[in-house]
Amino acid sequence: MATLSVPNPARRPSSCPNARWGLPRRCGACERLSGGYPADVEILFTTLLVIVAIAVLWFAFYVVYRLYADQR
Repeated sequence: MATLSVPNPARRPSSCPNARWGLPRRCGACERLSGGYPADVEILFTTLLVIVAIAVLWFAFYVVYRLYADQR
């Protein structure tokens, strides 16, 4: 028989958004604050995000440059 794992409310961080207002801590944000992806995965996707942002900026400036250069 399979058992369900129930999160322990005592292990949730004190910075729960619902704890400030006296609401029950069932929003799921508590689990996201205490857990997350491994550091390697976070670094990988952050690096990819930065590379894509630089490529988009380069392409935008290149398009503006070509439009300006073609008018001469």
